[in-house]
Amino acid sequence: MRGRTRWMLAGLAIGLVFLWLAFREADFQASWNALKQANRLWAFVAFIAGIGFMAQKTQRWGVILRPMIQPGFHTLHRAVYIGTAANLVVAHTGEILRASLVARKSQAAGSAVLATVAVERILDFAALLVLTGVALVWDPGMSPLLLTAGLLSLGFVLVGVLGVIAFLNPTPLSRRLGMIVLRPLPSRLREWVVRQLQRGVAGLGVLTEPGVILKLLALSVLQWSWIVAAVWASAQAIGVMVPVPAAIAVFVLTVIGLTLPSSPAQLGTTQLAFVVGLELAGATAATAFAASLVYTVCVVVAMMVIGAGCWIVSDW
Repeated sequence: MRGRTRWMLAGLAIGLVFLWLAFREADFQASWNALKQANRLWAFVAFIAGIGFMAQKTQRWGVILRPMIQPGFHTLHRAVYIGTAANLVVAHTGEILRASLVARKSQAAGSAVLATVAVERILDFAALLVLTGVALVWDPGMSPLLLTAGLLSLGFVLVGVLGVIAFLNPTPLSRRLGMIVLRPLPSRLREWVVRQLQRGVAGLGVLTEPGVILKLLALSVLQWSWIVAAVWASAQAIGVMVPVPAAIAVFVLTVIGLTLPSSPAQLGTTQLAFVVGLELAGATAATAFAASLVYTVCVVVAMMVIGAGCWIVSDW
């Protein structure tokens, strides 16, 4: 619990710093005026895009799980919402929660289901790399920051792929390195960790099918395109006409920011990403800040509320 509290406090501190960095550039009165005049139809479009993202995320997870278990869409959808809501309270905790819920419901090994989350992270950064490439080809004048983000994504993908290869096809060297890492642990705990890692390999089985990998990559790009659409619609709600590359820039900056501990509801991280990303397209800090609040309410807070509702009505 203490470790989780420290992580939450670190996220809160980083979020407040990001929020201050975003807010110091904005005119509060101008942001408030823009927010009061927000177009409700475009705000609703942002909400629908968030719903589409969650449905697409559920579909992709079902494909990843298919070689091992085949839970129904409804079960996975509820678990995804519950896990996302937990993530938006304490960053990175919801993945373990949704994996454990589905494992218990399907009577599968928890470590194997959790391994599928690692597959998701690799696919997420691969999709981010593709969308970054689209933005740079669409508008070569976009900030070098996007190119840096693309290179970081490529690094994450390569590290993830190499890690998966090491798990699926362990070599004497990788086994030896693994034992060196585990050697300080008590023997009983070491045996438990090894057993969980062996079970976890089952969750990586989908990566042995090249045709399915291509399908998963396409689903991942489509999934995150919903978030790009939500960013674009949030800007439209404030009356800011931004090009698609600018919306992609906001998405990329948000994902990069969320690799750090984040505050509840991603406050600060979202605001700074909107201000920096939309300013690349000529938007003022005040309107960009207002657009970030539309996104926070219609997408982030909506996910938290729906996730809480799924938890309350479920039998988990």
